[in-house]
Amino acid sequence: MIEKGAVGTDKEFESVFAYLLLNYGRTYINKATSDEITKILGLSKKDADAIVAYRTAKGPFADLDAVKKVPDIDLKKLEEHKEAVAF
Repeated sequence: MIEKGAVGTDKEFESVFAYLLLNYGRTYINKATSDEITKILGLSKKDADAIVAYRTAKGPFADLDAVKKVPDIDLKKLEEHKEAVAF
């Protein structure tokens, strides 16, 4: 955008980038850090950490149903952003 002439402050560009990540980004759930999961799926830091810990203990996720087995995560939020989850 900037290369095409868009103008704005750093804070405005950061807001646009966060919006694009949350609404159009994808994350490879078996490789993503908890920060990436938080930014792209909109989950809390606690939920993202739980996903990473579960994946570390149990191995990679095969599909979204496997991710939903992580205890005590916000399944509604995960479902809202299921298109952003890649394996």
